[in-house]
Amino acid sequence: CDKLPPLEKATGNCFFGGRASANADSLHSSTFQESVEEEHDKMVMKEPIDLKEAIVLIEKAPRDQLIRAVSEEFPEFYEDKQKHGGSSRGLPQSLNAQAEATVSGERRQTSEKGNCTTNNCVSVLGETAADVVELCGVKRGIQGHHNSCYLDATLFAMFSCTNLFDDILNRARDPSSDIPQYEEIQKVLRDDIVNTLRRDRYVPSKNVMRLRQLLDDLGCVSGLTTEEKDPEEFLNSLFHALSVKPFLKLSSQQETHLYQLFVAKNEKLEIPTVQQLFHQSIYECKLKFQRAPKALIIQMPRCGKQFKLYDHIVPSLKLDITDALEDSYRFCYVCGRQATQECWECFRPEVGLECTSYCDSCSKTVHQHKDRTDHKQEPLFIKDSLRKDAPLRREVMDLFAVVCIETSHYVCFVKCPVKNKHTWCFFDSMADREGGEDGHNIPKVDNYIDADTWFGPKGLDKLSEMIRDDKSKILPGMTRRLLSDAYMCMYENKFVKQYE
Repeated sequence: CDKLPPLEKATGNCFFGGRASANADSLHSSTFQESVEEEHDKMVMKEPIDLKEAIVLIEKAPRDQLIRAVSEEFPEFYEDKQKHGGSSRGLPQSLNAQAEATVSGERRQTSEKGNCTTNNCVSVLGETAADVVELCGVKRGIQGHHNSCYLDATLFAMFSCTNLFDDILNRARDPSSDIPQYEEIQKVLRDDIVNTLRRDRYVPSKNVMRLRQLLDDLGCVSGLTTEEKDPEEFLNSLFHALSVKPFLKLSSQQETHLYQLFVAKNEKLEIPTVQQLFHQSIYECKLKFQRAPKALIIQMPRCGKQFKLYDHIVPSLKLDITDALEDSYRFCYVCGRQATQECWECFRPEVGLECTSYCDSCSKTVHQHKDRTDHKQEPLFIKDSLRKDAPLRREVMDLFAVVCIETSHYVCFVKCPVKNKHTWCFFDSMADREGGEDGHNIPKVDNYIDADTWFGPKGLDKLSEMIRDDKSKILPGMTRRLLSDAYMCMYENKFVKQYE
């Protein structure tokens, strides 16, 4: 990445240092509701909106009204925004972040003391340091019962500290395509599990059993109420029941919710990262993503509950998918300019897909080497929408959860959305038990204080420095589960998420 040119930043005569006017409040003395009605009347009468007033809307209006207003009054800007995956061409990203923070603040106030927001969902957990303290402890999270850990860990990872999947909880039933049980399943998931978790920080096992029973009754996957299952079996059943659109569209024309890493073991990668394995999988399968997804759920390379391809895998905090996107702007590996050629045979697993793209001149030079003269290069097709004058950025996704398995028991690590903090928690739905065989499980959430040490490049360096082959025996308990037992990593694209 150090070879790449710096990202271009948008500028505009109406903005000062990427911030909206500080006197926005003085432009509107009316209440919030009156200001929204005022702008609505203007749009109905087809009167143009002054740009200063648009800035005020950004600061005060909910995001859906903002998007609607901008799309109608500034169609060229909006269409360009969509084409370029949301890069900051017209509105500076700092302003987008400011508007998003305002809306987020409004939602937190609305959902205080467990009240639901307008979209029927309680706000997520762990948004402040005090929230994290309150979240951690005994009898926190989802209570496990009758082999439910696969479901408990997956639900906690997906819904406790992120609203990435909240649209699943709020979409109205479509009578023409959704199953008759759609609303009942959605209501149980939303009200009995997700909202209960976010409001009370604890979900009793009976609530989860209702969802298991409803999904089991559908017959897609048998034994959901009693037997051990894998997270992907549960997710496939849930996504089918709620008609969730696939997150991924592949160049092979297939669509899927999950991405399984299919890779052969490479001896050069003694301790691989998720980033390296992801690139290797794309290379070996010769696949690309048709577009950047809002969510990417990656299954680690392992066979069943026991066999692992690698003893340790370091989760990448940032996942760069730029070179895995079909027909997108690529960067020359040598000079950093726009790439025009792709050579799969130049791939090196320790480097990644970056070393497969070149501009014309660098490709010619690189392939003059005697070891590369027989390589076959292919021209890169760039969509017309990606004009040369458009600002360019790499497409990067953020890790927000890791589901792990050890001896058939699933747990998870979840990132808390504390601003400017790297805070993670560890959840186990069966951390303890009370009452013996006739008793019940006690769930627990712990603050994973070693996150800064073991996630990402730091973890890779520290693990590589260990001389012993049996590294797992000297790793701390939670860290061992993170690095040795990762089963599924979940990534989100915050920019795409805003527009889907």
